[in-house]
Order: sequence, then structure tokens, then C-alpha cells
Amino acid sequence: MDIMTTAITATISATPGALIAAWAGRHAVTQSRRLAREERRRRAAEALRDDVWQLRDLVWDAMIGVPVDGARVARVAARVETTIARFEDLLPDGARHLRRSCREALGNVFGGPGAAGLSAEAAQMPPDPVDRYWVDVALTWLEHAVTKLHEWEDEPSSRRVALEPFYSWRKDEDHEWRAEARARGLV
Repeated sequence: MDIMTTAITATISATPGALIAAWAGRHAVTQSRRLAREERRRRAAEALRDDVWQLRDLVWDAMIGVPVDGARVARVAARVETTIARFEDLLPDGARHLRRSCREALGNVFGGPGAAGLSAEAAQMPPDPVDRYWVDVALTWLEHAVTKLHEWEDEPSSRRVALEPFYSWRKDEDHEWRAEARARGLV
């Protein structure tokens, strides 16, 4: 065998192995990046879920008659706003309204202090008197939000979460409340 034939034979023999090694390396890098993205999403879901649960606890305190001052509402609202801002780019479709919906839920219950993330002046306002009906609406939505964030945490590769916006949740509740109030002759 001459040197040229040996070189060609060696090249042909090595090519499939090199191609397989290159593919395996690229696949390992791609999978590593995907797993890293999923882990970032899992951490985001956990942080968001925990902070929304803090909102839920705040609303629960109002429900059971524990005094809740405006400063406490503003602190929790600002922390949630910060966490959402930190992870907003990772939120899946269907949850991009989370910041607005949390503000709406808090605003429905506490009034001005619930908008502390928008205005420092709002943090100085006293909370509105507690209306148990609206507290219940906010509480059930916050529990819904926590459940959906937990589902996303369990399945971080999912790019869609069915988190109903607060305004839609409230609209359904408003409709039911009005129908019941009409039936009882209240409106």
C-alpha cells in the first residue's frame, strides 16, 4: 500500500467517529443550556410563588381582622414588585400580567398602599377599610396565582401558564355578586 492510499483510508475511517463526537459534543452543550434555562425558570417560579404567598398572607390577615397598616402593605407590595421586575423576562405566556394583577388585587383590598410600587406617596396612605367581599376576591385570586406559579415551578420548560388576570377574575365575581345582590333586593 502506498502512502496516499493509507492516508485516504485513515481519513475515511476517522470521519464517522469525528462526526459522531462533534454531534455528541454539540448535543451535550445544547442540553446543558436547556437545563440551565429550566433551573433559572424554576428559581424564578419559586421566588415569585413565595412573594405572592406573602401577599396572600397579608390579605388573609385583613380577612381575619389582624390590623394591617399601610407601611406593611407598601413593604410587601414593593418586595413583590422588585421580584417580578427581576424575573419578568422569564415569565411564561399567560403570566406576563402578574405585576399588574398583583397591584390590582392589593389595590382592591387596601387602596393606595397597594400601589406603593408605582408611587412612594402611596406608601404613606392609610389602607382602606376592609370589605370582606373584596378581600375574598383578592384572596382567591392570589391562591390561584400561587397554584399556577407552583405548576410552572414543577414544569419550568412550559412556556404557557393559564394564570387568569385579576381583572377577569374580579369581573366574574362582580357578575355573581350583582346577581346575588339583585336576588336579595340589595341593588
